Amino acid sequence: MCLTLHTMTFHIAIGVYMSRKRKSGLKLITAGNYHYVQVITGDANALVKYLRGEGFQVGPPGPCDDTSETVALMGKVDVGAVQMLLDQWA
Repeated sequence: MCLTLHTMTFHIAIGVYMSRKRKSGLKLITAGNYHYVQVITGDANALVKYLRGEGFQVGPPGPCDDTSETVALMGKVDVGAVQMLLDQWA
């Protein structure tokens, strides 16, 4: 029996925890002092919550096009640390 909550799947019978794999390929994009991530519409709020939970200052998602949104990071950004988190989240 499986129970899915948010992005996690718990296998009740055997007690195994597994993360549900999201679409990969998220990249931190840098333009001057501006850092942002382009993410599929619908996943942006979850990404904002995840990055804020890791201690990063993140603005609310903004529209990019019909299928994606942008998530901007504010303040001083450790590009390597953010990319590592994106790779783990993806």
